[in-house]
Amino acid sequence: MKLWLLCWLLPWRIASLSLPGFNPTLVARRGFLAAGGGAAGLLAVQPGAARAITVDSARAQWERAVAKLAELDRNYDALAAKGGGDAVRAELGTAGDSAASPLYQIDKALNKLTPEASDPGEFSDAVESFIYRLRQADSMAYSANFAGGSGKPTPPAVYLQLAHDEVKEMRKSANQASAAL
Repeated sequence: MKLWLLCWLLPWRIASLSLPGFNPTLVARRGFLAAGGGAAGLLAVQPGAARAITVDSARAQWERAVAKLAELDRNYDALAAKGGGDAVRAELGTAGDSAASPLYQIDKALNKLTPEASDPGEFSDAVESFIYRLRQADSMAYSANFAGGSGKPTPPAVYLQLAHDEVKEMRKSANQASAAL
């Protein structure tokens, strides 16, 4: 018998002798996987309890997010010049200390508000557009971090301007969602 096989089997043999009710068939690869104990099961980490979001806290987060967007739009050029794409992404709640931004996990708050909307269809359409624009703004700000290089690359300022354009569109979608709420 090869040494590596002996080293692999020895712990199972010791476990089978020392554990009452140990079923050696579960140790076999197929038995182990059939019992649902694959590597994913061994490596899975049980998540902690998610904080429950209430309608009131979702509404408050949405109001803070709309105010943050107005502030971001007003101060965008200074923020982008100072911190580049990462600073914009932090304000969008998608990078850095993103939990400090009211836009962080805004989709969960908006999902909670959907049944409360006076016009759920219009609200859902506006939210879909809002989330799309948020992802696009994040993508453009992220791209600004890596723009440049050899050849004739697109300068970071172009991507930052595209991100700013998306922020402006987000504000329009936010206003539509707020009106339908």
